[in-house]
Amino acid sequence: MSKVELRLPEEFEEVIGSKVIDYIRPYMKKISKEDDKILRVKSLSKYLGVKPSWIYKKIQKKEIPYIKPGKYVLFSKKKIDKWLESKTVNPLC
Repeated sequence: MSKVELRLPEEFEEVIGSKVIDYIRPYMKKISKEDDKILRVKSLSKYLGVKPSWIYKKIQKKEIPYIKPGKYVLFSKKKIDKWLESKTVNPLC
């Protein structure tokens, strides 16, 4: 079976490229807004699938990145994701 090569004029490539970018731009903004979220202990425990007491222990030992403006403990989702990535154990093989 032979290959068929499709050649588009440059103008079409620019138009198609800009249409694709316009289409995915709202999704990219949604993802970046989601990454910049600030979480409280309860929402972080849901996100991580752990009990709030586990998070409080990590805070006490300063083993998890957190923000403490006054009496509240908050977490940057972006920093938590980065922290989780640093805890990843890679397989030996």
